[in-house]
Amino acid sequence: MTIRQDSRPFFGSGAPPAERRWFRLSISSLLSIMLGVLIIAAGLPILLVGYFATEDVSRRLLRDRSELLLTSVTAPIEVQLTAVAQMTDTAARKLAEGQIEPDGSPAFVSFVQGLLAANDHISRIALVSPDGTLKRWSHDRMETLTNDDGLAARRNLLTQAAIDGKSNWSTPFMSNVDGEIVMTYRAPLRRGDAFLGMLTTVVSLRDVSSSLRAIGEEFDVVPFLLANHQVIVAHPAMSQTKPANEPLTIDNLGDPVMAAIWSDQRPIREAGLLRGVRGHWTFIDGVSYTYVYRDLRLDNGADLLAGYYMRSELNQRDRLMRYYVAGLGGIVLIGAIAAAAYLGRRLAKPVAAFGETSKAIGRHDFSNIDLDKWRASRFSEIAGTAAAISDMAKGIQFFQRYVPQTLVQRLLLLGHESSRPAKRHMTIIFLDLEGYTRFSTGRDADDIASYLNRFFTRIGPLVEEGGGTIDKYTGDGLMAFWGAPADNPHHARDALVCAFRIAGTLAAHLEEEARLYSDTCRVRMGLHTGDVVVGDLGYDGRIDYTVVGEVVNGAKRVESGLRGLAMSHSVVVAATQETLTASGTPEAFQRFEQIGDRQAWRIEQRAIGQTE
Repeated sequence: MTIRQDSRPFFGSGAPPAERRWFRLSISSLLSIMLGVLIIAAGLPILLVGYFATEDVSRRLLRDRSELLLTSVTAPIEVQLTAVAQMTDTAARKLAEGQIEPDGSPAFVSFVQGLLAANDHISRIALVSPDGTLKRWSHDRMETLTNDDGLAARRNLLTQAAIDGKSNWSTPFMSNVDGEIVMTYRAPLRRGDAFLGMLTTVVSLRDVSSSLRAIGEEFDVVPFLLANHQVIVAHPAMSQTKPANEPLTIDNLGDPVMAAIWSDQRPIREAGLLRGVRGHWTFIDGVSYTYVYRDLRLDNGADLLAGYYMRSELNQRDRLMRYYVAGLGGIVLIGAIAAAAYLGRRLAKPVAAFGETSKAIGRHDFSNIDLDKWRASRFSEIAGTAAAISDMAKGIQFFQRYVPQTLVQRLLLLGHESSRPAKRHMTIIFLDLEGYTRFSTGRDADDIASYLNRFFTRIGPLVEEGGGTIDKYTGDGLMAFWGAPADNPHHARDALVCAFRIAGTLAAHLEEEARLYSDTCRVRMGLHTGDVVVGDLGYDGRIDYTVVGEVVNGAKRVESGLRGLAMSHSVVVAATQETLTASGTPEAFQRFEQIGDRQAWRIEQRAIGQTE
């Protein structure tokens, strides 16, 4: 192989072009002075403190507003239900202690009517006897139910009350008496060991919707009370409508904002400050709405959710305050930022150029390296760095022709420990031109070098693309290996595939060469797989990353053993049984013959396309 001589010098003095600068300033000194003065003068710390302080105040205002609104929504409900529960428990205790007998006597009726008159929220009071008979009193009448459709349900409730012995609230439901949304408070009656039945109080929640309507109008929000996250218990719209024939849900209420409450939930940034409150926001027809809510805890653990929603823009005023503060501070910083940006761009240009040049050198791309204008810079660091990088690039460009570029790049990626000698399972290829001695006899050096270079120009890229490394050129041949420096469990298969591609390429190339030379060469390739020692071998002044071992010698013997065989083929490839086994290649190739001391298999040129 001949080495192309480059007429340009590859070692330079580092001297800049003829134009020299008489004064150079340290770029680190200039950056320290100018940027330090600009940042300090801009008052950045004050701006940050003002921004975050305003943000904290805004978040706390949102928290206080949310908690106040939720308290306004839940307080009337909790007060109303608590008063009913206390009243019912007191009445049940009097009945259990015998102060009043639950016998339907005039005294008992007067007692019940007094309870109804004391609380407008109570629509009915009922006494359930142990046998399931129900006596029900409303503000204007009394009725008795004995064998109706609800008898089985009442008996189940009686059984549960007799076992638990605790008062509890029911979940909201639609009354089949008046079509109202109601809740019942059930208090068991027990005197000693005797179970006397159950006293129930029915509370209409229609007035709750009226209260929510008043709250919504005052605070410009829409309050709501949900059961099981879907059923509407109370809502401002329900205070103006007649009782429905079926329970209202978020889907059939007729409020599109309420219907979308659980779709596309987006977290509220300030929710972390809320105590016992949850919330989210969403877009509906291009408008942002915020939902805030919390669980309404009742004794029986009913799943009630009290909350409100509003247009998110109502909260934006407080949130935008911090941006107003930041905007005013930003105006002060504009001048300093503009000056710093201008100076930074001017100083960053050479740094960016050096970075791009270093990347190109790392890729072994020397086609667009031009740092002459930076070598003439006024700043000493820039000029010196440009000269050093230019000289380094020229030196690497010269020496790269003598080292395997792909191997160097892989070793750099894997780290310095990757080149330490180690035993590896690898595949070796030896390639040789048969008839080269006859061909080269009587020809001048340029003709021979051109002939070889045309071969190697076609072989080298295929080896690198196939994941292999050219270890060395052996005059009219080469040695390559697969499986190092990076581990490759498929090294035998990759080496075989690469051999097929080389064979196909060289077969076509030899046909072209045959038109120029009557005595052109043929190509032999031998492959062998096994354990070798690979790594840095040599001494401090001259080290090669190479492979040694019996497998290397075996691959060479396989290649040499093809001499004079299969002469009808311009390219012949042989692989040992070890290579075929390691590659998983089926033994569909023709058995050739004993080659050296290894059993080899001939890979015919016609099988290349099928194997690939």
